[in-house]
Amino acid sequence: MRVARHSQQFTRRYLASLAVTSVSLLAVACQGPGRASKVDAGTARLTVEVTAPRGVEVPPAALDGDRLLVALAADSWQWPSGPFDQRVRCRFSDRSGTAMFDELPVGSYAVIAFLDLDGDGELDRGAFGVPIEPIAYGNDAVPRLGPPAFKSCLVEVGPGSTKTRITLRFE
Repeated sequence: MRVARHSQQFTRRYLASLAVTSVSLLAVACQGPGRASKVDAGTARLTVEVTAPRGVEVPPAALDGDRLLVALAADSWQWPSGPFDQRVRCRFSDRSGTAMFDELPVGSYAVIAFLDLDGDGELDRGAFGVPIEPIAYGNDAVPRLGPPAFKSCLVEVGPGSTKTRITLRFE
């Protein structure tokens, strides 16, 4: 009898703590992507220049329309699959493309870019989830057995204009 009462009390406490945790997670999720820990300390502009390495042939499909997608993530829970704080499509020509993000809150953003060869707006993946379309990460971070860590792809965006350059990986 005493064991049963103890078990009921434990179950009630566990369910109550689970409910509090669920409500907290829901409140954070409802704030929208990147809003949970971001404090607006002014606005800034970020220019991301994405280039193809020399000696690598760029597929003709990459030059047809706005095929370069560049996205920013402000929080690690968004990395690397999104949802992203901002996402821009731009033209890739002359072995490079430039994406501009205006009126960003000052802070740190992880950058990811890929060349959408088939035009479906999604990063295509092959065996074991390895990207089969050219991809680039902030700070030219190198993927090793999966995408690079969030912190290694962060770019500091201060007041005014910030520019960064990343290189696509054709693998």
